[in-house]
Amino acid sequence: MQRNYLFLILLFAATLILSACGASTTGWDTPQGAPTAPTQATQGPTAQPLPPISQDDVTRDSLEPLSSSPVPPSGVTKVALLLPLSGPSEQTGQALLNAAQLALFDLKAEGGFELMPRDTKGNAQSAAEQASSAIKDGAQLILGPLFSAEAKAVAATGLQNNVTSLSFSTDSAAASGSGFIMGFLPQTQIEHVLSFAQSKGRTRIGLIAPRDAYGDMSAQIFDQTLRARGVTHSGVLRYDGTRPTPEMIKNFLGAHSVMDGVLIAANAQTAAQISAQLTANGFPPARVQRLGTGLWDQANAPRMVELSGAWFATTAPSARARFETQYQSTYGVAAPRIASLAYDATALAIVLNRSGAPYTRQTLQNPSGFAGVDGVFRFNQNGVVERRLAILEMTPQGPRVIEQAARNF
Repeated sequence: MQRNYLFLILLFAATLILSACGASTTGWDTPQGAPTAPTQATQGPTAQPLPPISQDDVTRDSLEPLSSSPVPPSGVTKVALLLPLSGPSEQTGQALLNAAQLALFDLKAEGGFELMPRDTKGNAQSAAEQASSAIKDGAQLILGPLFSAEAKAVAATGLQNNVTSLSFSTDSAAASGSGFIMGFLPQTQIEHVLSFAQSKGRTRIGLIAPRDAYGDMSAQIFDQTLRARGVTHSGVLRYDGTRPTPEMIKNFLGAHSVMDGVLIAANAQTAAQISAQLTANGFPPARVQRLGTGLWDQANAPRMVELSGAWFATTAPSARARFETQYQSTYGVAAPRIASLAYDATALAIVLNRSGAPYTRQTLQNPSGFAGVDGVFRFNQNGVVERRLAILEMTPQGPRVIEQAARNF
């Protein structure tokens, strides 16, 4: 394995739009909560190309040559993009396709690179069929699909054919064989915000989470993180439905009155409602610090006064600002939060191909990672993405960065 892909990383960082990185816009793996997006089928980017990379952007110390990937008979590297381009999640799929088209334009991918969009219809059977079809047509890498069941099916198909896939799913359990997971995962977000809270003296932290897949994962990570840091949690409240009942909140607070922080593992709207319930029972933010995850990374969240002063972990907004501006200018609508995943995945495929690096587990698991519009990321030995995150504080003027995301691993 090459010791360091420094040239590749810096090239990626200079080329991908870097300026300094409810549930419906975060990419959580639930079709019903899919974000909305424009419905243009094939509208091409019209934004201005990025400036060329200067020699000053590249450091050549300690570089090692990248191995060459086999050149397909056609001389064209083909990469499949599996998305739900019809059915209930069509708008989400179209938004991801739009973002991928921006990457093609920005990185000037021309004759030697071909992106092949395929419609999964949002189900595992169709995703596996489209993966098989794309591989027969020469795909050397698969980007997508979006949902967990699809990702597992495509990973199995890829393993049989020695083709890697980069899924946009948020289910880390879907990483297997040649299948990698690139979605916005709650694991790192929860670990990071809990660590930050403890560094600020909040050591008696509780959890409020729904009884669903996201809540189950959050509760598991919450417990593991505090145990690893030698801290005992200050109570866990799980609820059914849209939010806890007043009686549940009252009983929870009565049993855990020493709590000085609470992680609310829900989207911003639900978290604001729960925060209001806490305040009404004598536990205002000044007494119990509100903590959240990337589910709070919503455009309307700052308007929710109940979350004012709350802390949450997500990718640094400054890193993706230019991408979001470019998307808005090109397609006439705001980019849903999940769209940047397709941009980074497509850009990564282009840059690796241009550098001569093969689409292998060895290449993708470079420990130094890559830099994209959502900041620095890498894939661990299980094929699950790891990201450097910032801590943001909610204010009426918008989220304010109070701890910058690291720029390397």
